[in-house]
Amino acid sequence: MTAHAEQITYLSNGNPQTGVGKQYLYINTIQRNGRPFGTEMLQCTQIGGTLTSPSPHSDQCRGTFLFPDGQVTWQNGTSSPTSAPPEDIDIAITGGTDRYAGATGYGHVNLTAPGESTQTLHLWLRPEVSGR
Repeated sequence: MTAHAEQITYLSNGNPQTGVGKQYLYINTIQRNGRPFGTEMLQCTQIGGTLTSPSPHSDQCRGTFLFPDGQVTWQNGTSSPTSAPPEDIDIAITGGTDRYAGATGYGHVNLTAPGESTQTLHLWLRPEVSGR
């Protein structure tokens, strides 16, 4: 899948000295095989570190993929230098709805450009959930 940021909001509601508490809100359009497939909504909060480079800062993120046949939720944490955000991020699948009810697994996100990424999800779905 590929993701393209449609809306990015930065909330500077954190500590002005360190940035702790600062939030990033994204709404991404998801494409699969070059066709629209869904939306991703995510929120990241800076939970540690400083605003000065090259000091590392830590973020806690969570999000939801909205697909035509259900939702998939995820979360992750990262720690990286302020001057060089990570290019590759791993996410933990924490659940889902409808076709994805009870989903577990992981995902890998490769940040290809500002506001752009490729995403691979590895989902384990419970066979007893109806509709599969």
